[in-house]
Amino acid sequence: MRRRGAIWNSFKSSSFLTPLFAVLYFSPPASYAAPTGDWLDYFDNDKAVMLLIEPEDGSIIRANRAAVDFYGYSRSQLESITIQQINTFTSDQVKEERLRAAREHRNFFIFRHRLADDSIRRVEVFSNPIAYRGRTVLWSTIHDVSNARLVQETLEHYGRELENQVDQRTTQLRNLQWFLLILVILQFLVIAALLRSRAIRRKVEQALKDLNSDLEIRIGQAIREIREKETIIHEHARRKARDELLIDLAHHWRQPLNTAALEVQNILDLLEGIRNPKKVQELVDIVVQELTELSQTISRLTHFYEKEAGIGIDIREGLEKTRMLSLPTLRARGVEILGEIDRDCTILAEAIEWVDLFSVFFINSREARDRNGGGAVTLKVQAHRAAFGSEILVEDNAGGIDPAFLPEKIFEAYSTTHARNRDRGLGLFMVHSIVTYRWGGTIQAQNIEGGARFTIRIPDE
Repeated sequence: MRRRGAIWNSFKSSSFLTPLFAVLYFSPPASYAAPTGDWLDYFDNDKAVMLLIEPEDGSIIRANRAAVDFYGYSRSQLESITIQQINTFTSDQVKEERLRAAREHRNFFIFRHRLADDSIRRVEVFSNPIAYRGRTVLWSTIHDVSNARLVQETLEHYGRELENQVDQRTTQLRNLQWFLLILVILQFLVIAALLRSRAIRRKVEQALKDLNSDLEIRIGQAIREIREKETIIHEHARRKARDELLIDLAHHWRQPLNTAALEVQNILDLLEGIRNPKKVQELVDIVVQELTELSQTISRLTHFYEKEAGIGIDIREGLEKTRMLSLPTLRARGVEILGEIDRDCTILAEAIEWVDLFSVFFINSREARDRNGGGAVTLKVQAHRAAFGSEILVEDNAGGIDPAFLPEKIFEAYSTTHARNRDRGLGLFMVHSIVTYRWGGTIQAQNIEGGARFTIRIPDE
């Protein structure tokens, strides 16, 4: 029994012969013993077709003369191929044949073998395990059953098989019909779901379009409101800058007016005795000169704001006009203006815009001087061409900007290093508005050694 178990384990490890060996396993135990006598002579010379087959891989170990004659191969050819190359049955067909043999209680199998000339023969195969040279092999005896006497039986056998296959096929087709019906139903459900999903998607898309349209309207309205507020703040900043300029001018107008009043009083004193008519003439000349300068200053300011509004001038002329308007204040406060404008740098803007822009830098430098306890302040304005357009650099040596306001906060409305009130922190906001909104450029602020630098970049139109 142990030997039978070992043989069975060896057989069932060979998947291509498992169906065949499952039946042979139940052969009588006596058949496993090696034949007595000179059995190889018997094997080689017997008229029946015989093969010794390796159960592990199906290779043909030995073939007798009858096998050579029957299959049409030489012995060496037969012993170099496997039984699978002769048997035309597939593994499924072999399995079916095993089951039929079990049902019909027969100890042989009916296969179809291919000969060397590619002809097909129906054969009965009787196989038994034997011991051969220290191992277990299959001794298969093959009988040709293709003669007329057995054809009928074979036809009946395969007729029954055909009927069974037809029945199986009918059952398979019936199952396939149900499967196809289920597929059709599933396809219908999928199509319905897709149609519903498409309708839902259309509704969602329409809702998104409506939402986008509403958002665009709201965003546009918000942008307009912001622009309006920025315009109001910008105009307020412009007025504040001009107010500071006018306050400075008024401060310096007061001095010549006081001088003129004093000299007039001196003239009145001299007129009482008219003892020195030459001195009277000198005092009168002083009064006339002071009043003439005052009149000229007023004329320049009036001419600028009333006659030159909307006129486009370049940066060189804009810087000079601003400097002339602020000259008395700049001299009195010790602020020096230096200009280095390249000849090919011809940035055009309205005269008022140049004055608004440079006045902020002049005033900031003057205030920085006052906060630092006096001392000379130099404001340098440079302009040159660049790859993107024009670049303006405004530098001073007034001590720099509080780092807490860099790099962007310094340009926000009402951002200032002074005590917060409604009149402070609009100057640089106005400059930022002019550069970005009116000129389409950018402005950056940074501290340098001893002061601050503003970099203005204006692209070509």
